[in-house]
This record gives sequence, C-alpha cells and structure tokens, in this order.
Amino acid sequence: MKQIAFLCFLLSGYYFPAQAQHDKMNDIKLNVSSLAVRNYHLTYERALSRRFSVGLGMRYMSKGDLPFKKQFRKSIKSDKVNLDEFQIGNFALTPECRMYMGKGLMHGFYISVYGRYTSFDLTAPIQFTGNGGTTEQALFDGKVTSFSGGLMFGVQYTLWKVVVLDIMLLGGHYGGCSGTLHANNINPPLSEQDQQSLQQSLDDIHAKPFHISGQVQSSTQAVIKASGPWAGVRSGINLGVRF
Repeated sequence: MKQIAFLCFLLSGYYFPAQAQHDKMNDIKLNVSSLAVRNYHLTYERALSRRFSVGLGMRYMSKGDLPFKKQFRKSIKSDKVNLDEFQIGNFALTPECRMYMGKGLMHGFYISVYGRYTSFDLTAPIQFTGNGGTTEQALFDGKVTSFSGGLMFGVQYTLWKVVVLDIMLLGGHYGGCSGTLHANNINPPLSEQDQQSLQQSLDDIHAKPFHISGQVQSSTQAVIKASGPWAGVRSGINLGVRF
C-alpha cells in the first residue's frame, strides 16, 4: 500500500497543473450492491488529469451474523466451530489510482491499481464436550487484519453532469493476514477433563490455506492464532455525485 500511495503522489504532482480549475474534479460514491450484506462502502475520488485519478474507499460492516455460511462450512473442516452463533464485523480502507480510457474527465473504461487494509472483529464460539457429556462452548473474541494489493477493471459514466455511475466489473487482490482471538474469564472454570476436551476441539480446526493454532492456557483462558495468505475479488455498482 505504501508503494501505491507514493505512485499516486507522483501522479498528483505531475498531472494536476494541467487540469482546468473550473471542472468538477471530485466524486463521492456509495456502493449500493454491498448494502445487502451490511457493508456500507463510501469512496472519494479526485481527478488529477483527464486520464488519471486517485481515490480512497472506506468500508464498514456492523458486527452481526456471519453471511455466506454455506461457503464457510465448506472451508472450515470442523464441526466444533458454531457458525450459527458466529459474529463478524469489519472495517476497510482502500486507496487506489485509476487510469481512464474515455474522452471525458473520469469517464469510460478504467484500470485501477489499489491496496486494501481490512480489520475483522470476530466472535467465534468453539464447542466441546463437558464432564456430563453435554455440549458446551467457549467464546473467543479478537481481531484479524489483512494487507493486500490488486488490480481492477471497470467503467464509469457521468449522467446529467452531476450523477456518477461506477460499475466495478472485476478486480482481485492478494496479500496476507494474521490475528489472535482470546477466551478470557471462562465461567465456570474448566475442569481438567474440560480443558482436554476444549484443546481437542481447537486441534481439530482446519481451514486451509490458513494456519490456525489454539491453546488452552488455564481453567479460565484459551487463545487461537491465525495467519496465512489473503485473497479476494472486487466488484459492484456505485452511485454518487460529482462536484
């Protein structure tokens, strides 16, 4: 992401003087296609010239039920993670540089180079078998953060001089992620048998290509650490205003 920000700075210094001052050079856009999954994604974009622009996107997802549970069930090879009570929220920043091929300002087909920082707020219920054979669970809370960079293709149109339609056709990014989740103050405290059962549940969690390790530290504390590669796709429909 540092390299992308430096590139945008260089483009700004080189192209900005050529831009006429009276043009509407700014866009603010809302990703309307992401609202269905509790994602509120705003993007600010500023023209540097007819062909080049820079932008910054901010995304927020309130903490709640896990979307796309079927896909997660396929990737997490364990029935000890209670996905029905799993909670997730996130915050992301996406700086980008765009090159437009159309004739107008920030208009037509474009290629975007972007970076993304994302922080996920997670609550993961892990089930284990208690002393009496009953199913118990421990709640693990924490954050997983990712850094990635990628390339995207799209088209943008200006309607009635002030309305912006930005169609992000297809993009992809790749990077890495890491994070830690803690179960603190487990109540009631775990017996020796309960600790062994919870440890077995943690050992059974597999979600390749991620590396996940868990450890029961005491009768009231346990920890899960996660790391690995991070990849994602980017697309959607944005509506906004130009000023």
